[in-house]
Amino acid sequence: MDGMFRKVLGKLFLPLAGLAALLVYGTLTFSIIEGLDWFDSLYWTVTVLSTVGFGDITPRTLAGKVVFMSLAVFGLVLYGYILSSLTSVIAGEKLIGVLSEVFAIRRKVDLEGHAVIVDWNRLSRYIYEELKANKIDVVVVVREEELGRELAEEGKNVVVGSYTREETLQKAGVEKARAVILAQEDATDRLITLLKVKKLSKGAEIIVVSHEDEMEDVFLQAGATRVANISDIGGRLVASYVFEPNVAEALLDLAEAESGLDIVERRLPESLDGKTLSELREMGMRGLPLIVKRGEHKYYYPEPSFTLRAGDLIVLIGLREDLDEADKILLKAR
Repeated sequence: MDGMFRKVLGKLFLPLAGLAALLVYGTLTFSIIEGLDWFDSLYWTVTVLSTVGFGDITPRTLAGKVVFMSLAVFGLVLYGYILSSLTSVIAGEKLIGVLSEVFAIRRKVDLEGHAVIVDWNRLSRYIYEELKANKIDVVVVVREEELGRELAEEGKNVVVGSYTREETLQKAGVEKARAVILAQEDATDRLITLLKVKKLSKGAEIIVVSHEDEMEDVFLQAGATRVANISDIGGRLVASYVFEPNVAEALLDLAEAESGLDIVERRLPESLDGKTLSELREMGMRGLPLIVKRGEHKYYYPEPSFTLRAGDLIVLIGLREDLDEADKILLKAR
């Protein structure tokens, strides 16, 4: 709650400074005017300011009575101001949803071509790290304020709110996102969120993480672009460890972008239309072409003489540094 604490201190700095000034003022004046020692003067001041009044404070001089009344009046004003300020910070800000200011979480994301991950769990963390390794901006949507604060403090773009509310999804920028990944535990929650995203976004890839075989067709019929069955993927990988463990390790290596081998797909820009794979290699493209997809047709292990067309999808495998070199040709040629 450090963010909230700083917010409260900022709001109450002036009244607290005023309260301290009144303590000094009352202590000094009571000591001088009423002839009290410092401790008794402080006792009188605190008692008057707190409006407790034990009945043992009776100023003898006119000036002392004036000081007494001024302290009582200013004390009541300050307490009223402090109370209203606390109400404003704690209740008012929650009401208008300024979690973004208190916890450094964004009100609305101003990104384009980013990915949105709905819900945060162990799987979401792996998805996030892989997307960031591929230099894709990511926005995470969570329900819990405390979790949102923690993720924001880690430097992540976070939106807090109900997954099934259009307002929350709009704040995450789903209209301009390249992909929305639904990773909630509850299948009904995923389905409702899918329908909301489909309504708000016409171009985003909607990828639904599924744990249930029977829900795959439902998600696809509701508009999901792809359904990732985690049990299917994980089960096949675990089985590979039994009879071909090196293949399983290679698959994990390919799925992870930060080091070792990686596999990517790139779309051929118009400026390279008509080029062959060997010509691209002469231009400096590195990496091994596995597939060229043209429309619905796939060409596996294309020969160096294969002629490419604008819009072709090229699936490349190689070391991270090789694929970075390929990007200099395929991405910068646009």
